[in-house]
Amino acid sequence: MLRILFASFIAIHGLIHLLGFLKAFDLAAITQLNQDISRARGIGWLLASILIVGGALLFALQQPWWWIPGMLGAFLSQVLIFMAWSDARAGTLPNVLLILVAVLGFGAWEFRQSVKGRVVDIWPEESVQTEKVLAEELLTLPEPVQKWLQRTGVPDRDRAKKIYLQQKGQMRTAPGGKWMDFEAEQWFLTEQPTFLWHAKVGAGSPVRLNGRDQLIGGHGRMLIKLFGLIPIVDADGPTIDQGTLLRYLAETIWFPSAATEPYIQWTPIDSLRARATLTIGQNQVSGVFFFNEAGDVVGFEALRYYDRKGTSKLEVWHIAIDGDSYRNFNGLRIPVKSQVSWNLEEGEFLWLKLEITDHLVNASPDL
Repeated sequence: MLRILFASFIAIHGLIHLLGFLKAFDLAAITQLNQDISRARGIGWLLASILIVGGALLFALQQPWWWIPGMLGAFLSQVLIFMAWSDARAGTLPNVLLILVAVLGFGAWEFRQSVKGRVVDIWPEESVQTEKVLAEELLTLPEPVQKWLQRTGVPDRDRAKKIYLQQKGQMRTAPGGKWMDFEAEQWFLTEQPTFLWHAKVGAGSPVRLNGRDQLIGGHGRMLIKLFGLIPIVDADGPTIDQGTLLRYLAETIWFPSAATEPYIQWTPIDSLRARATLTIGQNQVSGVFFFNEAGDVVGFEALRYYDRKGTSKLEVWHIAIDGDSYRNFNGLRIPVKSQVSWNLEEGEFLWLKLEITDHLVNASPDL
């Protein structure tokens, strides 16, 4: 609703600029404008109108580059307003508002462009060569893992080499904090564990965050910017590496053929649990997968570093999977809803509610 209201306000502001064009070419009697307007300036008013209205339309359609015509139109408009100040000064406030929102639009666009650049760097352009997961490969795995992979449809299916997901959900940054809506995209590669996650947090809220979490070359990095412009988190190092490796391990539930990759070793615990250990170079992490009697994965738990005002401590990190949320994506049965929490000394801190909305395997999405 706010998007439509703002777009309508800016579009009306842009249409008002046509008065300068009409007066310059004597196309209508414009009594509100007392100053004479040359035809050259009249063309300027027309161009400003086209740019501002075009920017408003693109904003309403959620086109990420709307800020380009919007900002150009606002600057041109303000130059013309200064030249006809006594008649047109009321247009300054809408221009200032438009420029401020356009700067925020630029921030979101620039952040997204940086993500696209990293995707281009890591994502194979050509079709990947895949081989099928043989049923015999499952025989060495713990019984609940075998049952899970059979139930998801992994045997005799092409091994997932690259995966693209779209997500939505809610997150919060502190116990008792306000929930913020988010939308995200995520790219995975499985030949060497790799992922890139881009989130837009706070849509419809006055405070918006752009986040990027990544695991590339065995190392992690987390970057969060306010409005896509102001860095508030930029973290890497051993504790971030450990966290991103655990995240990759847990999220293999969305591309379960990765459970048969040589960098993951399985240890049986009982009929409903198995421990997975992921080793990349000198880094190693492990966590426990939980299954139900039917063979579905219903949870994951591991010790992960939790940051407390700059000090990191290992805490229990738990993912609860909604057993009723399983969906079929191109023949692969995966869960689409989950909740992530920290089991802290002071109690459980549920911080993420997530849903998968789209899922592509061995295909390249549009950037």
